[in-house]
Amino acid sequence: MDTYPELARCDLAAKLHTIAEQYAEGRLGALLPEEDLKDIEPVRDFESLRLAALAVAFPALTWATLAAGLAGSVQAGSVLTGMLVVALTLFGRRALETLQQVLGLFRGGA
Repeated sequence: MDTYPELARCDLAAKLHTIAEQYAEGRLGALLPEEDLKDIEPVRDFESLRLAALAVAFPALTWATLAAGLAGSVQAGSVLTGMLVVALTLFGRRALETLQQVLGLFRGGA
């Protein structure tokens, strides 16, 4: 958009207008014409798979700490630490940024 900003803005406005018209007509499966999408490669979204893996990790970590015979407070800390490691592994930098935002809420910051 920075090479020809006026042309890019006009093109973007036309696409947004087309999307709005198609949405208003109820054509949710075809918001843009086929010719606009012919050279575009779809991107796979693994978000639901990551969330499922995170949901499975909690009972698995809890069972592992129980099987190891850890005491209650050590078990809770181990599960919490394990969940943080799993979340960071699955979601990367986004998990760290979200964790910082949550901690900011407890500190009284934004």
